[in-house]
Amino acid sequence: MNLSLEFKGHLEEIIERAIDKGLVKTRAEAVRLGLLELDKEYHLAEADYSPVDELPLKKEFVKELVKRSREKSIKAKSIDDLFK
Repeated sequence: MNLSLEFKGHLEEIIERAIDKGLVKTRAEAVRLGLLELDKEYHLAEADYSPVDELPLKKEFVKELVKRSREKSIKAKSIDDLFK
């Protein structure tokens, strides 16, 4: 995608300072970096993202996972052996 943009005022200052500080080399790179930061914050490129994915796990759930990971596994030769 080709795009022409014109920046004036505050946005122009931000881009010029980013270039002066060596954060980016070009204006195009500054725009790319801004887009990547937007995606990082709002997960725009992830189709199946849900804010629930970032919620911490409940302590009870974590305890149950740890407990189950320590249980002895069942060795079965067939699926029928699991339901005996």
